[in-house]
Amino acid sequence: MFAPIGPNKTSQAKVKIEYKVYPYSNTSNYIDSATVFYDIKKRKDQNNAITYINIKDNGLSKYYLHIITSDVLRQTRVDEYMLINKEGIGSRQNFLVEQKGSNVPYFKSYFRNDQTFSLRYNKPVDSIYIKYSEKPVPLPYPPYSSTARADISMQTDSIWVVSGQDDFQFRKQYKGFYYIQVDTTSGFGAGLLNAGPDFPSLKSTESMVYPLEYLTSTVEFSEIVNSSNKKLALDKFWLSTTNEANRTRELIRIYYSRVFYANTYFTSFTEGWRTDRGMIYIMFGPPKAVSKTINKETWIYSDKVNYKVLQFIFNKVENPYSENDFLLERSIDFRQFWSKAVNSWRKGKVYNVFD
Repeated sequence: MFAPIGPNKTSQAKVKIEYKVYPYSNTSNYIDSATVFYDIKKRKDQNNAITYINIKDNGLSKYYLHIITSDVLRQTRVDEYMLINKEGIGSRQNFLVEQKGSNVPYFKSYFRNDQTFSLRYNKPVDSIYIKYSEKPVPLPYPPYSSTARADISMQTDSIWVVSGQDDFQFRKQYKGFYYIQVDTTSGFGAGLLNAGPDFPSLKSTESMVYPLEYLTSTVEFSEIVNSSNKKLALDKFWLSTTNEANRTRELIRIYYSRVFYANTYFTSFTEGWRTDRGMIYIMFGPPKAVSKTINKETWIYSDKVNYKVLQFIFNKVENPYSENDFLLERSIDFRQFWSKAVNSWRKGKVYNVFD
């Protein structure tokens, strides 16, 4: 939030950033902390502010970082947890990705065809290897399923080598996952996903078809995907939910806006809508509250009138491809809620857990 501050009534925001360092082997007590305040002046055509803080990690090579970012004027805060791992020479945190021409760090795990990056390792090495995987990972199982997700192993469809002595320009047109390493025998690297020219938005018919898999039967979905006119098949599906154009448009707007936000926040080595958190966000909407710890997120859906609560717990997974991978604790108890959600969407109504 920006407000006029000071004798000149300059439009400014006040941001407080706190951090705590927790040893990887003992997360009960933090070993260091600090708080920094920033006054950010509002500037035209600027939508971000990037700075850095020197972290006192007491020489640890692997630890958790708890970061609390507060908007002082709005009186809101966001908690994030990061695993800092400097043990492996190929750790993703040894790579710096910057947008070409601006020298602005790029923090997202996905990119578009029109983006070019300067990518460098934190010290000169002979070679940097880029592995390309074209095949997407499977869709997550429903929240009531007892089937565990298979181990993620990205199939390498091609690999090429660049010099590690200098920065290199990275821009690739093909959709897929790019895994960047200095040692192909290690389990460490930096991942970037190209999920299409409009990602995280969905502007093409094809990109709008695939998230329907949560709402359709296997046969229905196959018919839509294999239709000679996918746009007609897509329109037919959505119109069948309400039989009324204005309501259908609103239903489509809400559903795909959730897909957009799932892509924005939950993308890892796959699109955000194809993850456990993305699945729950799309079908159930944003939770009333989120509780975070070092290795866990708890999403809380509540009804204050009848004091009912539904919780989804997501556990952080350490894998070599992403720091943004969380798996849902599945339960047969979720079957009734999932069925109600699917039926609600199919009948043209945005699902509300406690309606």
